[in-house]
Amino acid sequence: MKRLIILFAVHAIVIINAYTAEISGGVGSEYHSRKINSSSVFNPGNVNKENSMEYKVKGSLLLKNEFDEKANGMIKLEAEHCPAAYRKEDEGEKVIIKEMYLDILHEYFSIRAGKQFLKWGDCAFFNISDVVNVTRDPLKEIKDAEGVSFAQLSIPVMSFAAFDFIGIVKDNEADSSSEVPVCFKISASGQNISGFVYVMKEKERNPVQGYSFSVVSSLTNQTSLSVYSEGYFSTESRMKYVNKDYSVDTREKSEYFGAAGGFRLNINFPTIRKFDKLEFTGECCFNKENLNSKEFSRLIEARKTGINISDYYAPYKASLYYGYACVSLNNFIIYSATFSLGSIYNFSDQSCIVLPSLKYAYTDNIDLEIKSELYFGDSDSEFGNALSERNISFSADLLF
Repeated sequence: MKRLIILFAVHAIVIINAYTAEISGGVGSEYHSRKINSSSVFNPGNVNKENSMEYKVKGSLLLKNEFDEKANGMIKLEAEHCPAAYRKEDEGEKVIIKEMYLDILHEYFSIRAGKQFLKWGDCAFFNISDVVNVTRDPLKEIKDAEGVSFAQLSIPVMSFAAFDFIGIVKDNEADSSSEVPVCFKISASGQNISGFVYVMKEKERNPVQGYSFSVVSSLTNQTSLSVYSEGYFSTESRMKYVNKDYSVDTREKSEYFGAAGGFRLNINFPTIRKFDKLEFTGECCFNKENLNSKEFSRLIEARKTGINISDYYAPYKASLYYGYACVSLNNFIIYSATFSLGSIYNFSDQSCIVLPSLKYAYTDNIDLEIKSELYFGDSDSEFGNALSERNISFSADLLF
């Protein structure tokens, strides 16, 4: 039924509004291979019977339409055929509504309702202020992120600020309108600085406050620097931790806060033959809500004794401090090739993930990419207990 509805909607938009519709999309395939970490406490000896390869064929379709000067809409669909997956339950075919929304435009305000990925915060990896896209995997590109359902009222203030009221409808979490989280956001921007502050309130929970800002400056004709930071504050936590007796509790009400910050440096090298642009990103993140080293050690010990508490581990939540760095070289050796080398570092146990990748624009609308994830750490560390020791992926995409 879901597929029939999607197909009917697509045909209706194309047939009725073809003369004003903007249509784009793409098709592609992905191959993933990995070495399973049989020493991981979360999958010892591959007890979960996970596979070492995955193959997907994917396609996407985006339709954008300006019905008139006061309304427009957009729908983005993604279809996927996966004959082989790391987990058997992920195999098969599916059609996903990635984004779909309607805009109502007025001189003094605008309304957007539907489903969309809302970029929240300026950090490249640790979007610690993000209270909207809480399930997004930061190892995946933003273009692959699935949107959230929401309704937004935006009121611009002259040309430099806006007030936003956002209601977020999370999947399977709201049975009545009173259970919908509501967020009030004030954003502003100037010549080289931009940012926002927000307050989010859910039923029977204390509010969460947060901020994000960035400053961009041109150091020379060939060099630019962006400095950014984001953070949050709350007096309540949903984080669970393991006690000395291996029981699990939710953190008590207290003051919890987190902050992340970093910089992005871009340097053009017009006279160098091997590459013509370098981009370096560095970030640090602190989150008081995360597990400290003792709490994570108890979680590992509990798993080693056979107690199944894997659900209480979340990636990048096993240390108070993390770091991220990435260097990218554009037009690397050959034109239209981009080489990147990134790393995520856990300061508590010194484990890390190394992320090399090479992307090549074969033509204007064909992209080829090879990338890898390499996990390092001892037997009691976070990334040393990842489900894989290494992953390698190949992808090819045709855009139209």
